[in-house]
Amino acid sequence: MEKYDVVILGGGNAGMGVTVATRAAGLSVAMIEARDLGGTCPNRGCTPKKVLVAAAHALDEIGRAGTHAIKIDPPRLDWRALIEREKAIIADVPSR
Repeated sequence: MEKYDVVILGGGNAGMGVTVATRAAGLSVAMIEARDLGGTCPNRGCTPKKVLVAAAHALDEIGRAGTHAIKIDPPRLDWRALIEREKAIIADVPSR
């Protein structure tokens, strides 16, 4: 049986923050996470959502280019490529 100074339940943002402080204090730490390290935000929530929202904002800006006398072809979204980009950005999150 291994012994630790601190056991953290959950590997989300809060758990990760506590890990940094406790390790900096020289304490041994065990983290218990039932699913993906990092929690919901980087794996399934905030980070993937931000990739999709950024694409929507860019598409909207391009669509309004005519307001500034900029002539462009109508923008098109490559949904498959966007989802591949989203997946690539978060692919290594649990291993960080």
